[in-house]
Amino acid sequence: QVLGPDTLFLGATVAAVVVTVVTFLPSFLFILAGGPLVEATQISGGFDHSCERMSNGTLRCWGSGYSGQLGDGQTLSGDADRNRSRAVAVLNLTTAVSVSAGGAFTCARLSDGTGWCWGDNKGGELGGAVGNISIPRQLPELSNAASIDAGWAHACEEAPPELVKI
Repeated sequence: QVLGPDTLFLGATVAAVVVTVVTFLPSFLFILAGGPLVEATQISGGFDHSCERMSNGTLRCWGSGYSGQLGDGQTLSGDADRNRSRAVAVLNLTTAVSVSAGGAFTCARLSDGTGWCWGDNKGGELGGAVGNISIPRQLPELSNAASIDAGWAHACEEAPPELVKI
């Protein structure tokens, strides 16, 4: 026996050092060396795509992009590869405070209270003219949203309490 009953404290100390070196030290060095300073703070899943809000206010999406719901300026259709297995950056939004992936579209609320949506708009679920939108577009008449939520084929905004009239 290397560490018998008379050296219990020494054995525990050696075990703690091994665990620290093997488990915690590599993670600490990774972060210290410039690991992911920007991380996902929210993830939302739609029918066949998902999006994440990053800690710096940007958004990234992955999955199917056939209706433009990834927000990268493309509507992937026909023979083109319609699925993105890696996240792509959503264009033009840098101050997002929430993201909500719907059926085949996505919406986000920005720090200024505006709502932005992109993707499937065949039924007018994103407001304005009907037709798919592959880059974020500001929702008309929405400037002070408390929250925004995307459903299968609709989006809802929660107005701040001071604007609610009964």
